[in-house]
Amino acid sequence: VTTYTDGQHNWVYSNSLLDTKCDVAYISSHNGKSYAGYNAGGDIDEFRIYSKALNNDEVKQLMAFDMASDPFLASMVAHYGMDPAENIIGDASGNGRDGTVQQASTIEDGVRGRAMRFAKSGGSRVVLPNSACVAGANPRTIAFWFRTATGVDY
Repeated sequence: VTTYTDGQHNWVYSNSLLDTKCDVAYISSHNGKSYAGYNAGGDIDEFRIYSKALNNDEVKQLMAFDMASDPFLASMVAHYGMDPAENIIGDASGNGRDGTVQQASTIEDGVRGRAMRFAKSGGSRVVLPNSACVAGANPRTIAFWFRTATGVDY
């Protein structure tokens, strides 16, 4: 796992015990486990899943593109603009992997339009179909905008 913040490389974590199967996937700011110290409530917007690992320069490019001009569209698994209709988050990639909102709220000041607000605990999440799962050994990229509950900007 390689992480970036604002397009800048942060750290790499290697773990041979990553799960290789997936029955369900979630978008959430907490893991639902007992590691509450690692949970971070906040706002999530522009959540994208790609079927390849983007390199450093490609990650930086994501900062500037919107859906219409995304240069990595061919490898996109799913794209969630986090602007629900009722309790459904549509998959803007055209792949039909819509998600269902559970106990999360919509806010008006996302990075691109509206976003979703997730509590630090309590089960707020978007449930995704298992076809959007990212388990296994295949390379992939998950990119999203996140603002912490403490007010630190995207």
